[in-house]
Amino acid sequence: MPHGSASFPSFPSHAPEGYVCPFCGLVEGDVSDPGNRCELTDLVHQDEDVIVFMACDGFGPHEGHAMISPARHYETLYDLPDAVLQKIALMARHVAVAMKAAWAPEGVSTRQHNEPAGNQHVWHYHLHIFPR
Repeated sequence: MPHGSASFPSFPSHAPEGYVCPFCGLVEGDVSDPGNRCELTDLVHQDEDVIVFMACDGFGPHEGHAMISPARHYETLYDLPDAVLQKIALMARHVAVAMKAAWAPEGVSTRQHNEPAGNQHVWHYHLHIFPR
């Protein structure tokens, strides 16, 4: 379904007024905003469609938490074009395999949040990848 069509409606943003997106800053090479916790050295992959970066913190005691985001700003899963979502899914597999090769975790988990009730805190789509 094409985004914005009658069969795939647009959804309102939950970003507060004046929001400075930290992941867009990372894509643009500018993480100087005081609210941005990303560092340019966190970035491990960038192409025209996706970025992969190491998270500055995580969920629980699992080190090596990575995130995958679209290079363009899309707030939620609902907003992503199919081609970008496919690239994110394929990159998730590459990241998981790299984690297995580098650290030999017993498993790998993925996690993704949408909207405040879905526990989303950064208003740019991102997929978490955790070695376990």
